Amino acid sequence: HIVCNSWALPLRTGTCARIGCTGVLENVRDDEAFVAELARVVRPAGHVEIRVPFAGPLAWLDAFNLYHYLVEVSRRGSLPRETDEVGWRRHYALADLTNLLSPAFCVRKISLSGAGIGEGGRFVALLIFRWLLRRDDLYHRCLPFIRAIERAESALRLGRFSTVVTIVAERAVTSEQESP
Repeated sequence: HIVCNSWALPLRTGTCARIGCTGVLENVRDDEAFVAELARVVRPAGHVEIRVPFAGPLAWLDAFNLYHYLVEVSRRGSLPRETDEVGWRRHYALADLTNLLSPAFCVRKISLSGAGIGEGGRFVALLIFRWLLRRDDLYHRCLPFIRAIERAESALRLGRFSTVVTIVAERAVTSEQESP
């Protein structure tokens, strides 16, 4: 795991064969700059695997966005720190995500999964531990259980009713990269 600015990854150009990007793209201020930075550090023919919330009919189940609404309406508590950079967690349609990745990456695999069960659990945890009790430490203790639910529900393939999209894309090889 690397903690850094999304527009300046502390890696040399073309040094990564594979990057997994889960829970990042939907929260960065400039997703185009982040994808350009991924393209910089992934070597030609290398791969990125990006997992983001899907902009399908169940997008409203997003726990952080629901919590954001709750805080704004109730004027109680603080906005979710997880979405500080953007304010809201983005959801991506397949075409938007594919367009965002091109021309630097060629999409090789797309899969939709999830049913929002983990998101429901996350919202309940946010509601009880952050909003009602104001105990962020207790919220963080729940996260391993929520992540386990999300891993289990990743086997659910509900097509357009899924809540998560995962894309595996290959770094495009340009003619100037092929030159000696």
